[in-house]
Amino acid sequence: MKRRALFSAIALAVGITAGCAPAPTPVSDVDGGDASVTEGGADARLVCPPPSQRVSYVFARLAFVRETMMGSEIADGFNLDNRVSQLGDTRTCRAGDLTSPTGEPGIDNQLARLMPTVDMMTGGAVDGAIQGAINNGQLLVVITISDIDDMCNDDSVTIKVQRVDGMPTVGSDMAVDPGQTFDLQRMTPITELRGSITNRTLLTEPATLPLPVAILDEQFTVKFYDSRMRIRLEQDGADGLGIIGGAISLSEFAEILRNIENIPESLKMQVNSGLTIFADLDRDAMGRCQKISGALRMMVRPAFVLE
Repeated sequence: MKRRALFSAIALAVGITAGCAPAPTPVSDVDGGDASVTEGGADARLVCPPPSQRVSYVFARLAFVRETMMGSEIADGFNLDNRVSQLGDTRTCRAGDLTSPTGEPGIDNQLARLMPTVDMMTGGAVDGAIQGAINNGQLLVVITISDIDDMCNDDSVTIKVQRVDGMPTVGSDMAVDPGQTFDLQRMTPITELRGSITNRTLLTEPATLPLPVAILDEQFTVKFYDSRMRIRLEQDGADGLGIIGGAISLSEFAEILRNIENIPESLKMQVNSGLTIFADLDRDAMGRCQKISGALRMMVRPAFVLE
């Protein structure tokens, strides 16, 4: 029962796995502010060493973004629908947008409102389950950035997101150590994205990103629609901090739940109902939103991939 309750809470949270905020180093330290683009000031005068044309990073930490305080209406994420929605807006099924910690309005991240409740239900176990899957090699994801002309500012780079295999070494901070080599999973798809680098901050263009899930004994993939990534790429191999935002299809997630045999039907209905309440995107002709917005924080570390 305890295990089922944990899985249902995790699934209710979104059922995806892949963003950034530490537990041992609370990925709240992976604040969106750390990964935001600064105009002017010291960042605008950065001088970068010659680029290697291609660099890879492994997701060392992933965790769901939450409101800064329950009910604060402040959480990091992205404006996925390019509008600012107030509470009661019928186009977002009456869900109001949030505001980022830096004051940006229109943030679509309904999962940030749901996660504090899930934390209370599970004793904060959700992020630990995700981190455990990373550290034991179940959930190893690498991003490779290529076509780099300048690591400080480049208006067009190519990004590949891919699953890799290996048994990572984990440091005293309970995160995957940097500089490790992993084998590409040749039977899993590689997602290619376009993006740009401004003041050492990578921003990807909107795209559909398949995100692998590995929680407890369950492994599956959930598509993150209209997703984008923002990652601050530090010098000298330092940790990169960032965020992934996007939307999950309720119908696709319901289909995933249907295929999981050890979850009772009553529990699956509970999960689907909970997600429907918070859904805020892709409103259909019946006035029902078909997707729910969310975001995860991430910490990435330099890695190598054998292809």
